[in-house]
Amino acid sequence: MVVGRAAGEHPPGMPTRLLAIDLPPLLRDLLRGALVRHNVAQGRTDEAIFVDLGDGGGDVEALAAVTHADVVITPLQAGAWPASCAPMIERRDGLRLYGIGTQDGDAQLTQMRAVELREEELRLGRLTMDELLDRAVGDAA
Repeated sequence: MVVGRAAGEHPPGMPTRLLAIDLPPLLRDLLRGALVRHNVAQGRTDEAIFVDLGDGGGDVEALAAVTHADVVITPLQAGAWPASCAPMIERRDGLRLYGIGTQDGDAQLTQMRAVELREEELRLGRLTMDELLDRAVGDAA
């Protein structure tokens, strides 16, 4: 049973809630700083919840539902998505799912979409947390 907002439901004017799973400390700090700058510049109160599930993993879908996440950000392992992502995006229409990884020294931002269950890889070169946040919050708002 999935609790929280209904599928695809993001009430206008409500803060966007990001759920960041297992991000390394540097990425966590960069995302936190970008969120502060974003909120000040946009006059918003968007928020992020940072969770370390560790080697044992956890139920990311249940965590996203309980926290009412609009956006989930997870690290990619060698460019691959965690196994739980495809089923989660199928069941949680409207949820934005982003993966962060590196390839050849460049940041790799990938979005999984429920429409076709395919990865959309963006070759961005250097990626700032501000750019990631603008994209994630812009899609969810």
